[in-house]
Amino acid sequence: MKTNNKGISLVVLVITIIVMIVLAGVVIISVVNDSIIPNSKESKILNDLSNIEEKVKYETSRKLMRRIDMTKGQYSLSDFGIDSEYNDYIYVKDGKLTVHKDAPQNIIILAKQIGYIKEGELPKEFTQVEYIESTGEQYIDTNVKVNNSQDIKIIFQGSNNNGDTLLFGARTSATSNNFSIYFNDNFIELDYGSYTKNRIDVQNIGTNKAILEILGNNKFILNEIENELNEVSFETEYNVYLFNANGNQFATKKFVGRIYYCKIASVRDFIPCYSNTTVTDVNGKKCPAGTAGLYDLVEGKFYTNQGTGEFGIPTE
Repeated sequence: MKTNNKGISLVVLVITIIVMIVLAGVVIISVVNDSIIPNSKESKILNDLSNIEEKVKYETSRKLMRRIDMTKGQYSLSDFGIDSEYNDYIYVKDGKLTVHKDAPQNIIILAKQIGYIKEGELPKEFTQVEYIESTGEQYIDTNVKVNNSQDIKIIFQGSNNNGDTLLFGARTSATSNNFSIYFNDNFIELDYGSYTKNRIDVQNIGTNKAILEILGNNKFILNEIENELNEVSFETEYNVYLFNANGNQFATKKFVGRIYYCKIASVRDFIPCYSNTTVTDVNGKKCPAGTAGLYDLVEGKFYTNQGTGEFGIPTE
């Protein structure tokens, strides 16, 4: 008796094809679902963030009509009547929606896509550079006074010059509210409070890049070399300058060289940059694209040259 092997093989083939089609369908559905779920989550976050933006704009306009200006200063989302899962990650600073640097990465990425600013980063209107450079004609008014309790950090690099130049500071006189940092080819000199109480010279620093730190009423540190400060109590009468020292008539030459970074306590955190488009600086001046200066991450303001000419920036 003959067996119908051909018929059996055909049945097996059909069953095999059906099983493969079913398995392929399961795989396709799984892949589609895996892509749909993240996309739906992203869409929800983007929608939520857009709704927050619209709510903030609406409440800002409404309160301006009542002469309450919420475009200056820092506010939580709850100040705008928003109670959401994002309140711990997002706030409004000087009218700009800002996402906290420790927020979940997916929220940071999506928030930046629609114009939010990440905490600690420059807005899109600016490009960070390594340094800004003065020829001896440019300087910046920091718009802040300092006192003996505040910490200061400056990363700088001086150029060859003749005599003392002024890197940072302000003073009423040599013995009153005097905070002056001088630079020349051979040394850095600090007057702190009064030159008769605190005058420190650090020799042979040359024209290399240097890190200068002042720990309020405690230590003066240059390139990790510590110098003790005598305890004094003072506050500058005038705003402190960078690339210069406000009110200092003893040395009149402005600093020639580069500033890579400057932090003044918790009130200023300056980043060298240039504008990508026309912007308004801290003094209300319209600055064209390509203007170099310092962007303050604390207040979200752009500080530009108060002298003559323009700051230089790296060419590459």
